Amino acid sequence: TLTNNGTINGGTYSYNIYGKNVTLGGTSVLNIGDKGVGVFSTADVNASPNIDIQAGATFNIGNNEAVGVFVENTPNGITINDAGSTMTVGNNSFGYVLKGTNTTFNNTAPSTVALGDSAVYLYSNDAAANITNRANLTSSGDSTYGIYSAGTVNSYGNMNFATGIGNVGIYSSYSTGNGVARNYANINVGKTDLENELYSIGMAAG
Repeated sequence: TLTNNGTINGGTYSYNIYGKNVTLGGTSVLNIGDKGVGVFSTADVNASPNIDIQAGATFNIGNNEAVGVFVENTPNGITINDAGSTMTVGNNSFGYVLKGTNTTFNNTAPSTVALGDSAVYLYSNDAAANITNRANLTSSGDSTYGIYSAGTVNSYGNMNFATGIGNVGIYSSYSTGNGVARNYANINVGKTDLENELYSIGMAAG
């Protein structure tokens, strides 16, 4: 297991941490450059959780498809636990990208997340994923997605996207999976721009 309790400054296209099992302590700060990755993991099935993010860990994520945590795993699955991180996601970037099969993601405590334009907090193409979200998301930008997932989603965190245009709280891409999305909190969205087909939606599926 790789454990970080300090500050790592990553440049453009850089990987701050690359490993199978990673623990980010409460004093961990990852400054992620544009198009960079904070944590990249292919996981070791013998550890649980494989990615352990402790309360107080901080992600400052750059722009242009930068990613806070990117995981790819074998069919045995991977487990990510976020116990209360603070995350700022830049324009056109991602907090979490979960690819593989049988992924488990859980915010065991509320995280604080600020999203930029066209940013996504959590993206998963795993139809067998089980995602439990307690992060509180805010965005003053446009075309923001809170959660975009093909798997099962249970969301308990509030999403405040009211000041932007074309923002979506939860998108369930059920055409690529059999997951069900359930929301137990408040999702506030702003205006829709019909001319440019920027639709503000609390929850959508397709």
